[in-house]
Amino acid sequence: MILAVKTSRTGSLVGSPVPASHRLLTGILLAALVLLATGCATTSRASLSRSTPAINGSVQSMSALTWSGLEPLVPNGLLDGVSCSSVKFCETVGGKASNAGIAYSWNGTSWSSQTLPSRVGRLDGVSCSSAKFCEAVISSSIFGTGVLGWDGTSWSAQSFPSGIVGLSSISCPSAKFCEAVGQTSSSGVALGWDGTSWSAQSLPSGVGILHGVSCSSAEFCEAVGSNSTSGVAYRWDGTSWSAQSLPLGVSSLNGVSCSSAEFCEAVGQTSSNGVAYRWDGTSWSTQSLPSGVGWLYGVSCPLVYSCELVGYNSSYSAGVALDWNGASWSAQSLPSGAQGLHSVSCPVPSFCAAVDSHGNALVARS
Repeated sequence: MILAVKTSRTGSLVGSPVPASHRLLTGILLAALVLLATGCATTSRASLSRSTPAINGSVQSMSALTWSGLEPLVPNGLLDGVSCSSVKFCETVGGKASNAGIAYSWNGTSWSSQTLPSRVGRLDGVSCSSAKFCEAVISSSIFGTGVLGWDGTSWSAQSFPSGIVGLSSISCPSAKFCEAVGQTSSSGVALGWDGTSWSAQSLPSGVGILHGVSCSSAEFCEAVGSNSTSGVAYRWDGTSWSAQSLPLGVSSLNGVSCSSAEFCEAVGQTSSNGVAYRWDGTSWSTQSLPSGVGWLYGVSCPLVYSCELVGYNSSYSAGVALDWNGASWSAQSLPSGAQGLHSVSCPVPSFCAAVDSHGNALVARS
């Protein structure tokens, strides 16, 4: 269920392109001198991508986001994953009550249903590096596990290694590199996409089940999950996976988002409440959360220090959304009727999309 990325849920996303400038050279030089003189720098939000660190560690707060537009896409079903490559393109996936898979796309204004190949089961995760490239993973005891690819026009099934019981999350920083994670009958599993085919990767022993993955590049990914005793985290360095130490007390990590190799957020749960951890390039550390937060499932960090996380409230009667301002997490208001949120995707700090356990989709803008 991870920047990568949707985790990742929130899965690795790419922002909108910056328009070409046609201003006179003199004006550019004057603007540059003004910026140097004031010691400031500005960056258009449209130019920011999920894998681009904030300039000089600056924070683009997401506290101004307002959630709205609760839309029931799948009555009596659920939505498990969402991925946005820009404010004008998102994909969300899930399953109907029958466990058959569903997919919807966002065009910047509204959601529309998409046709899937026949006998596709519940889709657990999706990641889009652009409007013309997405990958989605299937985990269904009825229809079987699988992987689907989106080429900008249609979804098609892809071949993948045998022996996999379920795939839960995927992250694609580009069309030539993706990581998908899940489980076999006895342990966790990780698959790599090279732009042409999927191949199984070796994991350290004791992995258990992997729930989320996020890749800021082909050389850096984080995968999170759980074994029989605690949460687990693993790092991909472009060649192999290695185990990482976590603070004590976490039962499971459900989602992760990495905006760079030096900044990730992972979310999950203890036996009674939600947890959030930060990766600083060296180690994981525990973060404080506001009261009333239950288990957490999705997180998206479009920039270093700019993140959004989602899950359930402490009574598990409704959803929660929180934003990170570089120092602390703050709760945000959600539309009435929003249930436990399973996934969130924010291609830029000014826009997010999220989905819940009752088949509803909602968006946030600032």
